[in-house]
Amino acid sequence: MINALKISQTRLKDKIDLLAEAVQMLLTQSNEKVELKKRLGDKESELEHSRGTMVHISILAIRYRGLADSAAV
Repeated sequence: MINALKISQTRLKDKIDLLAEAVQMLLTQSNEKVELKKRLGDKESELEHSRGTMVHISILAIRYRGLADSAAV
């Protein structure tokens, strides 16, 4: 009876260790996903800023082209 309890206790401890390892892996994966989402958000912000800059440059180019056309006439 005592041996059966010891074996059962050992199996339970092994299962708890496996569960703790699985939880740690999930936490690590979750942290990695959060970091990737943060990086993606940063890249999206950079892209939006770049788009805004390109629009601004395009507007300036149109204005200067208009000025150049006016000066040429």
